[in-house]
Amino acid sequence: MPGPFIKPWFRYSKPNEDEVAIASIAWGATLACSVMSAAQAVRQTRRSWRRLQKANGYIVLVWLEWMANVVMGIITFCLLRGIYDLSFEFLFTILSLWCFQVHCLFQIIINRIGFLVEPGRRMRLLRWGVFGFLCALNISVFTIWIPAQLQINSTYMAINEVWDRVEKALICVVDLGLNLTFACLVRSQLINFGLNKYKKLYYFNLCMMSLSVSTDVRAGTPWLLGWT
Repeated sequence: MPGPFIKPWFRYSKPNEDEVAIASIAWGATLACSVMSAAQAVRQTRRSWRRLQKANGYIVLVWLEWMANVVMGIITFCLLRGIYDLSFEFLFTILSLWCFQVHCLFQIIINRIGFLVEPGRRMRLLRWGVFGFLCALNISVFTIWIPAQLQINSTYMAINEVWDRVEKALICVVDLGLNLTFACLVRSQLINFGLNKYKKLYYFNLCMMSLSVSTDVRAGTPWLLGWT
């Protein structure tokens, strides 16, 4: 398997037929969700355009998030199908897309928070603070995860075993904090003032927050909690 940074001892375990079949089912479900998400994004874009005659920052972030996820799913599925081999180029691309979609996701949440608070220094600090924190995490992942996946040496692989869980746990904490902030603002500034139509938004956000954080916790914290 020639390519940049590919060592002679590198071994790639290709998925068997059962694994590809399971991945195909998951990919089909992902495509269905992508179509439904795109339809909802189109409706929101049209409403925003009718009001403002332009796409606001929230709409732009939603479409960027959608495109990053779809592209990442396509190139990953192509790898599983054996269209190309695992390589530095693939790992760099998939990690770049992952970092990009994480940034978009958190900025979407911050954008929603911005609808409920007055713009000012605190919002700027929140926006740029989260951006800087994620950039630092992204740099660490690029410098550890890619060498570990390419099996450069055992040190990188051992560090990645630990740091991968730590990094996911940190992202989980930020995700939980931002979503709880939004939920509390919806309750304190909308529902408590008699705007009961936002109760559905409040409970829907709590459900989605629980789902999102539970997947982060399961993926990122077993080592931290001493699980095996």
